[in-house]
Amino acid sequence: MGRSSTANRSEPRDAASKLAQSRLSVIELAKQLGNVAEACRQRGLDRTSFYEWKRRFQTQGFEGLKDLPPIHKSHIKALALAHPAYGYNRHEATPEGPEVHLVMDNYATHKTPKIKAWLARRPHWHVHFTPTPANWINQVERWFAELTRKQLQRGVHRSTAELEADIAVFIEAHNEHPKPYRWVKSADQILAAVNRSCQRMEQTLCGEL
Repeated sequence: MGRSSTANRSEPRDAASKLAQSRLSVIELAKQLGNVAEACRQRGLDRTSFYEWKRRFQTQGFEGLKDLPPIHKSHIKALALAHPAYGYNRHEATPEGPEVHLVMDNYATHKTPKIKAWLARRPHWHVHFTPTPANWINQVERWFAELTRKQLQRGVHRSTAELEADIAVFIEAHNEHPKPYRWVKSADQILAAVNRSCQRMEQTLCGEL
C-alpha cells in the first residue's frame, strides 16, 4: 500500500500537469527516435505544435508545457469607450508622432491627390513602393501569408519576444521539410517568352509614336 501511495503522489494530479506530461512524452519520444516526423506521426501531432512545445519546454521548463491562461480583453473595450477617437481617426487626431514607414504595392490608387495631400500633412509618414517588375515579391508575400495562417493567426503573444519566438518555431519546422519551387518550363522557354513580350512592347510603343 505504501508503494502505491508514493507512486500516486509522483503522478500529475491536475489536468494541466497531465497535459504537460503528455506533451513532454512526445518531446522525449522524438529524442529517442531521433526523428521528429516519426514521433509526430505516432502521436497524431503536427510538427508546428511539436516545435512550439519544444520551445516552451526549453525556455520555461515543465510549466511551459501547460496551456497558457486566457487573456481577458475587457480592458480593451474600456479603452475604446474612454477614447472613441482612437480608431480609424487616430491618425487624424495625432498628426505628429514617431516615424512611420509604409510599404505598398506600386498602384496608381496609392498615388491619388487625396493621398498625397494626406501624406504632405504628415511628414513623419514615409511611403515605400515595391518595384513594378518584381514578381518574386509575390513569393515572399505568399510565405508571410502561410506564416500568418498556420502559426500566428490563432496565437496569443504577450510581448515582441514571444512573437519572435513563435515565428522562429515556424521557420524551424518549415526548413525541416522545405518544398522548393519547381520550374515548369526550361530556362530557354522562359527567356523566349520574355523576348516575345519585349518585342510586343516595342511594337506598341513604336505604333504610339
